[in-house]
Amino acid sequence: MNPMNVTFRCVKCGHSNRVELNGAVRQINCSACGETVDVPHNAVGDGEVRRCLLCPCPELFVRKDFPRSIGMTIIAIGIIASTITWAMYRPMTTFAILGATALLDLVVYGLVGEVLECYRCRSEYRGVKMAQHTAFEMTTYEAHRQHAARLAQHAARTLSEGQSK
Repeated sequence: MNPMNVTFRCVKCGHSNRVELNGAVRQINCSACGETVDVPHNAVGDGEVRRCLLCPCPELFVRKDFPRSIGMTIIAIGIIASTITWAMYRPMTTFAILGATALLDLVVYGLVGEVLECYRCRSEYRGVKMAQHTAFEMTTYEAHRQHAARLAQHAARTLSEGQSK
């Protein structure tokens, strides 16, 4: 198994970081600005992340650790190639391309590992146990997205009221 690590974006400077984890980790630092985040007690233990180490979110989900841009590129190439062969009146070649694209997608899906991701701050955890966590749930994501939008709206309103005084 790979070593445990977390990939996150610093809340202060926005720099992307990757930090190795162990059971005794108590602080996570940004490599660019030095911003320090204290890891909550009992958030990680026995190779398991129980809650996000960087924000107060207890909800994490499991997804495939595959760059979406590569997956979309595979699909786009398959669509473009099959459209060209279809326009050339070659239906067998078209279906062969579509089948090969689907097969390639299935093979890649089976080969890549999984990553644990935080709904709120989008931090990604690799090399950790994921048994207690479930797959992505749209209702949970939407609740976190709406909460962030309300906080941003409140902050903007507070800022505009402070400037008008």
